[in-house]
Amino acid sequence: MAAVFALHLAAGMLIKGFFDPHHLERLVPLSALALGLGFCLWAHTHNQKAHQTYWMRLVPDVLYAFFIAAMSHQPLTGVRLPVSANLFHPVEYACLAMLWGWFCLPVRARRGSLAFGGWVFLPGILFALSDEWHQSWVPGRFCSVWDVVLDAIGLCAGMAAVTALSHWAPLWHPARRHEPDQDWTKASVTARSP
Repeated sequence: MAAVFALHLAAGMLIKGFFDPHHLERLVPLSALALGLGFCLWAHTHNQKAHQTYWMRLVPDVLYAFFIAAMSHQPLTGVRLPVSANLFHPVEYACLAMLWGWFCLPVRARRGSLAFGGWVFLPGILFALSDEWHQSWVPGRFCSVWDVVLDAIGLCAGMAAVTALSHWAPLWHPARRHEPDQDWTKASVTARSP
């Protein structure tokens, strides 16, 4: 989770024209990323069972959603993006789906993949629609159906990543998440007499 915030923070700092003394409000989305990174690192070092605490699994998603909303509020006049802006939508929403999917893993364990997909995709697409509506009020930005399609592609990619991780990564596996690594109190030793 920390890597998602760290990579976005590094990319945000590299975009030419983003740091403009006349647009200090552009520090708000970067601050959300910095808070997300700090929270993930704190949760990892201070609570080894952070993956079991629901509110701690929700905080990164809320901070990332705030980052997306704060970015949508930026007019971005005078900013030169290194790649097409169409690439940002699927990447942002894939990361959002991964973070929200991390929170919704118990749904996948109890109700299966189809219910999990609904729990991740429906809030994600509603957020994408509200974000596009929000952009229509920002000077120099506009509402685009194509952006919502790109967001939906990103949500599907993020859900696929969570599904793959839940099969292969122990911390993402719903059944293994509640098992302790090793319980030495229940260990038994058998020895043969000579």
